[in-house]
Amino acid sequence: MQQWKIDGLQALRLDSGVFSAQLTSVREDGVLLLTLALSADAPTVPEPVTLSFEQFLPDVFAAWTPDAGDDRFIRADWSETAARSRSACGAPVLCLHTQGGENRLTVSLSDAGEACKIACGVSEERAVYRFFVTFFTQLTAPLDKYTVQLRLDYRPVRYETSIGAARAWWDALYPPCRVPDDAREPLYSCWYSLHQNVLADDVLRECTLAATYGMKVVILDDGWQTEDNNRGYAYCGDWQLARKKIPDMAALSERIHALGMKFMIWYAVPFIGEKSANFRRFAGKYLDNNENLGCYTIDPRFAECRAFLVETYRTAVRDWRLDGLKLDFIDSFHLCENSSTDFDAMDCVSLEEAVQKLLAEICETLKADDPDFLIEFRQNYIGPVMRRFGNMLRAGDCPYSAGTNRRSCLALRLTSGATAVHSDMVMWNPAESAERAADQLTAILYAVPQISVRLETLPQDHLDMLRFYLDFWRAHREILLDGTLTADDPHNGYSRACAVKDGTAVVTVWSRQDASLCGFCRGAVVNAAGEPFLLLQSDTAHPYVVRDCAGRELSRGTLPTGTVRLDVPHSGIVFFDTVG
Repeated sequence: MQQWKIDGLQALRLDSGVFSAQLTSVREDGVLLLTLALSADAPTVPEPVTLSFEQFLPDVFAAWTPDAGDDRFIRADWSETAARSRSACGAPVLCLHTQGGENRLTVSLSDAGEACKIACGVSEERAVYRFFVTFFTQLTAPLDKYTVQLRLDYRPVRYETSIGAARAWWDALYPPCRVPDDAREPLYSCWYSLHQNVLADDVLRECTLAATYGMKVVILDDGWQTEDNNRGYAYCGDWQLARKKIPDMAALSERIHALGMKFMIWYAVPFIGEKSANFRRFAGKYLDNNENLGCYTIDPRFAECRAFLVETYRTAVRDWRLDGLKLDFIDSFHLCENSSTDFDAMDCVSLEEAVQKLLAEICETLKADDPDFLIEFRQNYIGPVMRRFGNMLRAGDCPYSAGTNRRSCLALRLTSGATAVHSDMVMWNPAESAERAADQLTAILYAVPQISVRLETLPQDHLDMLRFYLDFWRAHREILLDGTLTADDPHNGYSRACAVKDGTAVVTVWSRQDASLCGFCRGAVVNAAGEPFLLLQSDTAHPYVVRDCAGRELSRGTLPTGTVRLDVPHSGIVFFDTVG
């Protein structure tokens, strides 16, 4: 156990095992940067190393972490609130903030590759917050030196600002890949609409309709590789066409391209099914047995396993003229007690290093011929390391749950910078009213929409709503995706969000009715709060138009200065401008 005294940090100590340690600090403009340097006499596989400290922080109300969970409140130190991170899961940042959303302390780590945990809990005895930053929470390669920085941001700024500063810090350490224009286009997904019943004619009919609504990309999801439609992944791993469904993938690709759409297909990257021809080929080279899924997880620490995956994708992209891949389940790469220990046969002992090598090899191969090749990753493999390789980050699966999709998209936006954040695939029941079906669209305005409802089954009022909202999103895309984003009340699933760019704002209200137009020249307010009115505050007069969820004009006039109650139906939008 080693201890240090640094101004403001109490009980600062390190449980370092075989390592000796040096800890230095630099404080500037409300940010304390700690540099921890570990060293050992000889290379050794490290046990977990924990740096801990205590801190009194006034009026803390909740905690923010990159996952999309509902519990944002602080637990006792024997239970802890934690951000768990590794290269293929999460991001190493935790923020404590006030009820009004002001930062009190945001802790982030420079090393987003090694498995780690940032935890916080309340000391019952001293009524202070105890922090535990643990490194090497999973097996890694032997090392005799390790250096990492902890960034402690105490600035009294909005929590989005302090998290954004941590993300910008990571961007310099892990430069994210370029985002092509197609990654920012509305997309049609076949998953919820067709599931594994992906017959080529059905896919093409849906794409033909999707193109007329401005969707520019389609993802063909699970099912194209198996005739079995019972879910599970027992038939993954061969990645051959199920020809009763899709006789000719290249021909389907050509017809989709003729519609003006880009074509992507799905792969479950780690899974080799028990019923696949390749199953025995990789015996002894699996990380885990997923009994409930009928498959095993291939071990990327073996060069042979990585080469197999890379060649599989390269061949498919070339032969089928694909524009992108949805690479699924990357966060399923994890070690267990059954994982191979044949280290001499591996070229990577560290799983995190192996996952990064695999993704680097995939990206280098696929982008060699097409720098704009699309690669989608899914929550929770969304951190700084993953942004080096993927240009589309999608919210985790949450079918028919507008609230979960909203929370997931907004959380992703805060750590993703310019990387294109996508919603989970949007679906609903055609028996819903159009304005309630629109809940699925209003929830995801600050992300790229992925639509996955069977378009040919929708009633006309739903189609009118879909067209209106996709047109609205496209018209305001640069504001929604690139503007300065604030999202109120993260501890309550976000009650209101606002994106602003060049004086134009798009505000969405969910669990509160009020919105301020002060300081904005023009923009729109979306009523997703469930009541047929909004309370709008303004410091100048604004001409306005109210439209319903299908875009029909309901009223127009001029908003006076001050606060006014305005009739706006659920899922309706107020468009406002500046007088003169």
